[in-house]
Formats: sequence, structure tokens, C-alpha cells
Amino acid sequence: MDITLDDFIQKYRNTYVFLKTASGNILTEFIEADRHLTFYEPDIGAIQVTFDNACRTIITKFPESGIYNFGDILFGFIYRHPERQFKASPCNGNTRIETVYTGDNQPVNFLNIKEAFLPFFPKNKNDAIKLIDKRGGVALNNRIGLTISNDDKYDLYYQLVKIGSIDANDNIKVTNTTLLQEVKDFFGGLQWTN
Repeated sequence: MDITLDDFIQKYRNTYVFLKTASGNILTEFIEADRHLTFYEPDIGAIQVTFDNACRTIITKFPESGIYNFGDILFGFIYRHPERQFKASPCNGNTRIETVYTGDNQPVNFLNIKEAFLPFFPKNKNDAIKLIDKRGGVALNNRIGLTISNDDKYDLYYQLVKIGSIDANDNIKVTNTTLLQEVKDFFGGLQWTN
């Protein structure tokens, strides 16, 4: 990486990056620079790295845009935002996480970025229903989600847009016909029906 220290600080300060280590890649936040560059990972703590090592070990990437299960919110949609394009990795200035229903922004923090890079999605109907009962909704993959509806069924979402429903008898109704086959393929693979 052919970059000066000042450029490195401008591109990466307060962003979430991976560091290559002997035991694998570790998601960290680059937080400060003095004699050494300091990266932070909540379970490990501060990791100090020389500038030359940081240039060789840093990996920058963005999570794939889509919906994910973030903390206790129903699910949220993460995407790259056009502000601060000089930042090379996710940060508050160039990444947004919006919740279903309200579109409210969620914090771009270590836990939420980690959820997007290492997502958890339920593998079957029972796991999905447990999460829906606990949280009110769940992302089933990075495109399809479900929320509780008022009339004994689930509202079906494609990213943040409601596209149909699933009733108590597992009948799937999709109002957007261009997504019908994708939804059918997905639910067949999830083993949704009993």
C-alpha cells in the first residue's frame, strides 16, 4: 500500500476494518494514531500496530447491502451512503442502517457492523417464529424478512418494502409478481412448511 500516514488516518480513522492475523481476520475499529496505530476489538481490547504493519495487514470492505438482524430491532437495511466517500471502510459518515416500518437510522457501531459481516439467519420455521415472537420480526436472509401482522399472519418484506404475507396455514401471498419465484425458491429451501 503506497500511502502516507496522514492519508491513512484520513481514510481509516473511525472506520471498521479487518486486520490480517496469524489466526485469521479480525474486525476492528481504527480509533487513533500516535506512535502506533490503535485498532479496537471489544473482546480483545486495543491492538497497537505500526504504520508499516497496518499497511500490510489492513483489509477494507463493505458489508453487502441488505437486511440483517441487528441487536433487538426487528431488522434493518444496511447500505453505503454517498457522504464521505474518501473513507475506505464502513463508518458513521458513509453507512446507514434503517429499521423496518420507521426508516429510523440505527447507530453504525461495532456490533451492528459485525452483524452485517457475520450475519445470523434462522434455518427453519421454528427458529424464525421464536425470533419473530421475541423481536416482532426477523430477517430470513439479506433480502427477505417477516414481521408479525395483526390478523394471525406474517407480513412479508423484500428488503424494507412489504410485498405480501404468510397466513397461519403457511399460504404465501406475494403482491409483487416479479418477486414471486424468488420468494417460493427461498421458502422451499428454508423448510418453512411442516
